[in-house]
Amino acid sequence: ALAVAPQGEISPEDHSKYTLAKLNCIACHQRNDWGGPESDKLDRFTSTIPEMGDEGRLPPRLTGVGDKLTDDYLNRVLSEGARHRPYMLVRMPKYGSATQGLAEHWKQSDRPAQDSVAQAPDEAEIRTLASGRLLAGNKGLSCAQCHTFGNQRATGIQAINMLTMTERLRPEWFRRYMLEPTKYRPGTRMPASFPDGTSVLKSVYDGHADHQIAALWKYLSQGTQAAIPEGLQRDQIVLEPQDQPILYRNFLDGLSARGIAVGYPGGLNIAWDAQSMNLAKLWQGQFIDASMHWRDRGVGRQKPLGDLVLNYESRPAVAWLNDPAEVWPESNAVTKNYKFLGYKTDKSGHPTFRYKLSNANPGPEANPGAETNPGAETNPGAEAIAGAEAIVGDRAELSVGPKDAPGLKRTLSFQVPKSATNAKLYVRLAEGAQIVLDGKNTWTVDDKYQITVPETVASKAIVRDSANKKELLLPVLLQSANNTANSTANAELEYYLRW
Repeated sequence: ALAVAPQGEISPEDHSKYTLAKLNCIACHQRNDWGGPESDKLDRFTSTIPEMGDEGRLPPRLTGVGDKLTDDYLNRVLSEGARHRPYMLVRMPKYGSATQGLAEHWKQSDRPAQDSVAQAPDEAEIRTLASGRLLAGNKGLSCAQCHTFGNQRATGIQAINMLTMTERLRPEWFRRYMLEPTKYRPGTRMPASFPDGTSVLKSVYDGHADHQIAALWKYLSQGTQAAIPEGLQRDQIVLEPQDQPILYRNFLDGLSARGIAVGYPGGLNIAWDAQSMNLAKLWQGQFIDASMHWRDRGVGRQKPLGDLVLNYESRPAVAWLNDPAEVWPESNAVTKNYKFLGYKTDKSGHPTFRYKLSNANPGPEANPGAETNPGAETNPGAEAIAGAEAIVGDRAELSVGPKDAPGLKRTLSFQVPKSATNAKLYVRLAEGAQIVLDGKNTWTVDDKYQITVPETVASKAIVRDSANKKELLLPVLLQSANNTANSTANAELEYYLRW
């Protein structure tokens, strides 16, 4: 009788009951207190992971499904079925248009009038992503013990893939489910990580439930771009710096084929690009997984293994400028006027990357056809400036910041012919949409990182507009070594970067 089409105006729930009965969905699914497998047929529902119990063999309840699933996924699964539970051997048929209207009825019936998503903390996004990864791993809420992660197997039972969650689930429902999992799935093995609305893990955001749930959601929202949570790194070859830095020369994500990664003891890691002469990436925590390149044929580009990955420079940090408004050199100028000279390591194993920088724009060219004015002053250094070649050294080391967070101390050294001391050599410290002075000698860039220079040179710094962005420049103050004709002018700049 339940499959008889109701007459007149009906409620969404009655329409739902009629459709579920007509398509015999109730043979496998339960909605509210109606339907579900009959007792004499329960043994037909099997699983490849019997340890999961009924969760691994019985199709999910449809109670509140319109609240649980996103619009797109709800429409798709009703029409085409799904295979997000490969361990469950019973399969859902493809109904096509036969389920038309069911999704809308469930959304009307199931979704609460007042709802909210978890609110992320007020911090840089890379920190939220790092917290989400920590929470998913075995040092956090241990989601990876039961849930697979892409093609990575969980350490225990192989429950539904974490990377499909933000595709399938509404963030409002996800928040409420994390707070009270048994309310939405009675009998679930999902642990109650937030009893009384507070996390059992106090070390992340002081146990703030909303912040932790929002961080986990944001992390999972990266999909296949999300870094593997700790605890699933079974087949990796993890390089771990101990007493000295480790250099890893291979194909790195986001760099040219001449990338060089350096991992420093204490959790600081960098990637330096020997083709574009720049410090391309910084990250904290674990250094790198060498398995991609140390096994088989080594195809692919390796991503950083740690967290808080900051894409820092896309072009060289040092350039000749005729005036502070001149555009910073593009990549074609780097190919023409920069030359990588290799690197040297000191007794502590710290590398200093070295390159030569030619002054390609010495100023207005001379006009050989113009009349000579005997009384005019000459510039004896003009030819030398035109051919000036600065030798730049670029050295990084760990600088421990607040709460023992790894930071970067960068030392740039310069050797320039004395005759070129009138040329304008600049360092570009930062580029971003916003660069704000925060104190006497610190600038905050896009709320992502801070640059701190010595107070003695802070007044020389320039924040300028360039191509709809801001740039923070600092002129290099050269000091002549002596008065001989062949002497060089030298300089050194130390500054700190925290993120």
